[in-house]
Amino acid sequence: RLLFLYRHGGAGNGDSCLKIYDPSTQYWADLSQRFVKGTEQMPWTSNAYWNHPAFDIDGNLFLSWVWRVNQKASAGADFIFNHNHGFAKSPDGVRWFTAHGVELSLPMTQINSEIVWPTPPGATIANQCSSAVDSDGHLHIAWHGALHPGGPPQYQHLWFDGDRWQCNVVSDRITTFGLLAWDVPMSRPEIVIDFSDTVYVLYRCDITGQKLVAQRLSPPNYTPVNDIIELWPDELCHSEPIIDRVRWQRDGILTAYVQRATQPELHAKEELPSESAFLVDWQFT
Repeated sequence: RLLFLYRHGGAGNGDSCLKIYDPSTQYWADLSQRFVKGTEQMPWTSNAYWNHPAFDIDGNLFLSWVWRVNQKASAGADFIFNHNHGFAKSPDGVRWFTAHGVELSLPMTQINSEIVWPTPPGATIANQCSSAVDSDGHLHIAWHGALHPGGPPQYQHLWFDGDRWQCNVVSDRITTFGLLAWDVPMSRPEIVIDFSDTVYVLYRCDITGQKLVAQRLSPPNYTPVNDIIELWPDELCHSEPIIDRVRWQRDGILTAYVQRATQPELHAKEELPSESAFLVDWQFT
């Protein structure tokens, strides 16, 4: 199946839609039209910022996200912020269920959807992070956010253990920053799970010297220990991990696109020097 997941609308005011490709007709058909709805909501609009979608061995689709809200303050200023982790899974892209198998009413909104891990506004929560499914069909999410508003953002591992959702902090950063700043000192994380359900969280940040690393977390409790594998010896400035998930799932080999990248202030257009690009393979033991 070839699926197309997209947002209709904008940041803080958008709906989630899903299409499927029919090779016999060469057309895209609607599966779930606006199955997560953030437009036309009161007292403020929102949108779901998904993490990378994941599938289990049976083809079930696992989707997790944070909500971004566009709230109008009484003074008229706009505040856009990420908060609260949502989750739903689907066997067919039409029906959606909680982690415990309860069917959800559509469209899902901030009011009727399941919040699996409450997180407050102002906690520097990055949107569009990563997820993966273990051998038991349980979702794991790698994300970063502060433990409280204004605190230093940390990498975190959130997962469903079959009974409840759990979360471990896997980094020990001490500096704060805002997501609207141009010099964000940490990448979004990636997550992969091997055949023994060992989790690897990939990231690049200030406490690694801006080098790309993988932090190994062992089942069943995934307790963070100082088991960090340096994947690339050079600092990568503001680059984000980009991996080949298909090869990892098929062969157990982690293939990543590695290239140093900078982040111009306020995302302005800027002539930047070219940087060498690499495709690198790692096999963990």
